[in-house]
Amino acid sequence: MSEQKQKKVKSASVLHEETTNNEVQTAKTYVVKQDEKLAGIATKLGVSVGELVEKNKLDSYKLKVGQELVL
Repeated sequence: MSEQKQKKVKSASVLHEETTNNEVQTAKTYVVKQDEKLAGIATKLGVSVGELVEKNKLDSYKLKVGQELVL
C-alpha cells in the first residue's frame, strides 16, 4: 500500500474513534428519585415510556431509587 493510502486509512480510523468517544460523552442519564414513576419521568423529560423501557432494557416498570436511566 502506498504511503499516501496508509495516511488516509490512519486518518479515517482516528476520526471514527473521536466520533465514538463523542457519542459516549453525550449520552445523558437520569437518576431516579424517591416516589418517582416511569410515566412521570417520561413526561418530565419529554420522551415516551416505551422509549425509556427500550433504551434501558427494563423488564418491568418498577424503578429503584438511585437507578440510572439512559435518555
